[in-house]
Amino acid sequence: NENYNIFKNYLPEKKKKEEVSEIDVEIMKNATAKNFMKNPLRMKIDNLGEPVNSIYSDYAPVFFENEGKMLFTSRREGSTGGLPEEEGKYFEDIYSSNYNKENNHWANVRNVGQPLNTSTHDATIGKTWDEKGLYMYRFVKKRNGNIFLTYLNGDNFTKPESFPKEVNKKSMENHACVTADGKTIYFVSARKGGFGGKDIWVTRKDEKGNWSKSVNMGPNINTKYDEEAPYLMEDGRIFYFCSKGHENMGNYDIFFSSFEANGWSKAKNLGFPINSTENDIYFTPCKDSVSAYFSSSRYGGIGEMDIYKMTLTQPNRPAYLKCIVLDSLTKAPVLASVNIKNQVSDIYAEQTHLNNEKGETFFNIQYGNNYNISIVTNDSLKQKDSLIVPFKRLEQLSFYNPIGIFQPLDMSNIDTLTKVLLVSRPPQLLVVNDTTKTIIKINNIYFDFDKIFLRDESIAEINKVQKMLKENPNYSAELLGHCDIIGTGKYNQILSEARSKVVADMLVKTGIDPSRLNLAGFSFDKPIKDNTSILGRQYNRRTEIKIINDKKDVVAISDAIMPSKIDSSLVPSYSRGNYESFAVDNVNYDYKTSNSNNPDPTNSVKNNTTSKKTVIIVGSYRKLSNAKILIAKLSKKGYNAELVPINANGLYRVAIKSYESKTEAKKEINKFKNEINPNSWIAMI
Repeated sequence: NENYNIFKNYLPEKKKKEEVSEIDVEIMKNATAKNFMKNPLRMKIDNLGEPVNSIYSDYAPVFFENEGKMLFTSRREGSTGGLPEEEGKYFEDIYSSNYNKENNHWANVRNVGQPLNTSTHDATIGKTWDEKGLYMYRFVKKRNGNIFLTYLNGDNFTKPESFPKEVNKKSMENHACVTADGKTIYFVSARKGGFGGKDIWVTRKDEKGNWSKSVNMGPNINTKYDEEAPYLMEDGRIFYFCSKGHENMGNYDIFFSSFEANGWSKAKNLGFPINSTENDIYFTPCKDSVSAYFSSSRYGGIGEMDIYKMTLTQPNRPAYLKCIVLDSLTKAPVLASVNIKNQVSDIYAEQTHLNNEKGETFFNIQYGNNYNISIVTNDSLKQKDSLIVPFKRLEQLSFYNPIGIFQPLDMSNIDTLTKVLLVSRPPQLLVVNDTTKTIIKINNIYFDFDKIFLRDESIAEINKVQKMLKENPNYSAELLGHCDIIGTGKYNQILSEARSKVVADMLVKTGIDPSRLNLAGFSFDKPIKDNTSILGRQYNRRTEIKIINDKKDVVAISDAIMPSKIDSSLVPSYSRGNYESFAVDNVNYDYKTSNSNNPDPTNSVKNNTTSKKTVIIVGSYRKLSNAKILIAKLSKKGYNAELVPINANGLYRVAIKSYESKTEAKKEINKFKNEINPNSWIAMI
C-alpha cells in the first residue's frame, strides 16, 4: 500500500485518474482471486489434450451425436485463410473430432472444410436444440463479423445463412444462444447504446414470426467491460455467460444469473477452479448436467488457449451396510465371520456390530466403491462374493442449480444398504438300498471352458455313482449337462449334451447298462451362479447327477461345491459358431433322453431349435462394473436395461429392449442412438 501511494503521487494529474482506476481494478481482481482460491469448489478439471488442443488457440466446443462428436474453433497452422500478416496468427477455422470411448480420448481431428471454412475467420458458437443446426461466426467485411446458421445434411453442412437483421448489424456480433422454443435469441454485440465494449442483447419473435427490436440485458448482466459467450440452460431459468467485469478474478470469467420474478438476477462468479486469473470462456454443459466443457488460457495448458472438461465432484458419501448370511436352501441364518475389503485401497471396512441370531453383520462403507466380501462359516465353509456401490448423486450438484454448487453438503442422513449372502452347504444325501442306509455325497462334474474332457477329481465322483448303481440294480441316473453363457444358444446346446454324454460313456465303460442312464442338455438356460464372474461361469460349466429309484423318487443329487480348478479362459480355441460334433466315444450307446432344450438330442445339429431374441445393445464393456454402472444410470432415467449373454470376446453387453423380430428393432434403433449411445446396434441372443 505504501508503494502504491508513492506511485500515485508521482503520476501527472492528467493520467492519475485513468491509470489509478485501472490499477485499483487489478488490485480488486487480485483480492477476488485470492478469496475464491481459499474456497475452491468440488471440481475435477481435465485438459482434453492433443490432438484437440495444439500449441495455438483451440476453443468454443460444440457437441453432437450424444456428445460423441465435437466441432471446435482453432487458429492452428493449416487454416483455410493462411497466416494474416496484420495479426501474426492464423485465421480461425472450424475443426471436428470424434470421441473414442475405449481409450477415453478425443481423436480424428480434421478441418471440416467448405462451406463452413473460408479464407477469413470462421468459428463455432453453438447448436440448435434438435442438433440439426450449427450457429457460427464469420467475419464479414464492413460489418466486423456476424452470426450465421448452417444445417446438417447427412454428414455435411448446408451453406451458412445470416441471422435476422435485428441481430446482425454493422457492429460486431460474434456469439449467440437460442431458447429451446426458438423464439428468443440472446447475442453478443458491440453496437452502440450498451454499457461499454461488447454487451449481451436479446430479441424475441412475435406471433407473426417477426423479430422484435433488440434490447440490452441490463446492468445485472452487462458492464462497461466486455461480455461474451451466452449459454441458456434448456429450462430457460439459468443463464451462463462470460465477462471481464463484475466480481472478477482477471480477464474473462464465467458467470451465471437466475431468472427471478424481477428478471435476471445479479451475475455471480462460478469461482475457482473453474475460473482463473487468465481467460476462462465458452462454457458448454453436458447432458448429464454435472459436467461441462470450457476454454481457458490458464497456466499449464498446451497452447495459447485449450479446451477443458470440468466435472462436479462429491466426497464419498458414507453408508451402513447390513450383510445377512443365509443358507442357500433353507434360507435360515448362518453363523459366520464376514470381512469386506475395498477393491482399490485393500482397506477392510469397519465392522460396527453383529446379530448372530439373524446372521447379520454391520459395516461402515462409502458410496462410489467396489468391495470384495469373504465369508467363513462357523463350520469352516468358505465363500466369496462382491459388492458394487455406485455414487449416490446429490441433486444439488447440477449446473441447472449452480447455487447448490456453493452450498455445504448435507452428510447427516446415512443410508442403510442390505446385502444377502447365500451360503451353499454340501447336503448329506441319503442313498437307500434294500438292507441299509448309506450316506454318500456326490459332487457336480465341472469342465474347463469350451471343453468336455473329464478332470481328475471327476473320476472319483463318477466312481461313486457307479458304485451306487451297482449296489442298487433298480436305480437309474439322470445326467444333466450345462454351459456358461458365452457363445450362442445353439452351440452351447450341443456342448451341454456332449458333457452329459462323456459322463455316461464313463459309466458304461465300468459296466453300467446304457438303458439305466437318462441324458439331457440345457445349454446356458439353467445357471446356478451369476454368469458375470469367472467363478460363476466355472460353476455353471457342469454335469449334474440325479439318482432315481424304481418309485421315481430322487434319492441323491450332486452338490455344487467349490470347483477345485477355476478356468478363466474366455475365447474358445475355435469359433463357437462352428457346430462340429463332439466325438466323445466311438461306440453309439443306446441312452435314454429326458427333457432337454433339444427335441432330438441324438441329432443336435440337424434338429436344434433353441429360440433366440432380438435386442438393441447400447453398451459393451470389458469390465462388469462399467456395464452395471450404465444399467444403473439407465434405470434412473426410466429405461429397463439388462445384462445379456457375454459374447465370444468376453465383453459384458447391456441391452435396452427385446423384440420379436429384427424388423421391429430397426424401427426403434435410431431412438436409442439419439437418446443413449450413437453406436447402439441390433444383436441376436
